[in-house]
Amino acid sequence: QADALHRSRMIRFKDRSQWVPDHKRQECRNCQEPFGFFRRRHHCRLCGDIFCEPCSNDRVVINKGTPERACKGCYKGLLQYVPTQRRKRNASSRAIP
Repeated sequence: QADALHRSRMIRFKDRSQWVPDHKRQECRNCQEPFGFFRRRHHCRLCGDIFCEPCSNDRVVINKGTPERACKGCYKGLLQYVPTQRRKRNASSRAIP
């Protein structure tokens, strides 16, 4: 039972097949600014939704992998699992290990 609880709390990146398709969003999910030539679409690797660059410019590292894009909401949600000392040490890189 403890193992099942641990697995249910594991943080994983969404597979590309689980991402919201580009044509489903004409504007950023967070700030509602319309996408266009200068405002490009970016997928949050945690929730799979689509955001503009300023609303998805944080990075998250899982299992010592490559830093991946995260939206503001997902990034803030993950901060509760990161010890305060580690947050301070990694504040300049903007990536949660």
